[in-house]
Amino acid sequence: RLAHLRARPRTAFIGGFNATGTNQSEKVAVTTYLVRHAKAGSRGRWNGPDHERLLSSRGEQQSKKIAKFLVKKDITHIISSPYARCLQTVARLSSQTGVETEARSELGEGSPPDEILNLLTRISAENAVLCSHGDVIGIIMNYVESLGVNLDSDRSEKGSIWVLDFSDGQVINARYIEPPQ
Repeated sequence: RLAHLRARPRTAFIGGFNATGTNQSEKVAVTTYLVRHAKAGSRGRWNGPDHERLLSSRGEQQSKKIAKFLVKKDITHIISSPYARCLQTVARLSSQTGVETEARSELGEGSPPDEILNLLTRISAENAVLCSHGDVIGIIMNYVESLGVNLDSDRSEKGSIWVLDFSDGQVINARYIEPPQ
């Protein structure tokens, strides 16, 4: 959870996702979809390096629904944490759109905030999907809030999506989409 934010949900059902939203009258030029990786296997039961931990069967189902939702969004760039669970989350989307997934360390767990935000700035002119972890998404959403954008939720569950609308390189709107069931 993004602990310091107050939830102000307005919920609508969209393609297997529950979405909360805000209204902005400004023209949206591009949209970035910030995906938290789908459910992964238990850290406690995993014997290998954490970056190699894979999606659970529930996570696999979530990744299918995430791809189904995003495939129609005119995605031009897919960027993921190099962790296996993130790459798996967007693999089907990459296959269905023909857009190759670019693994970037800036989206890995524990990445420095300045590197994360520099990447966000560089992709702000594209319809992109970024797949990452809770701590990285928290950094991005705290930054978005600091810009004066109203956040309609304090959540960032596994398999959820934050939709960031950009105009002239600036975030003008943020909407939370709950994970698929």
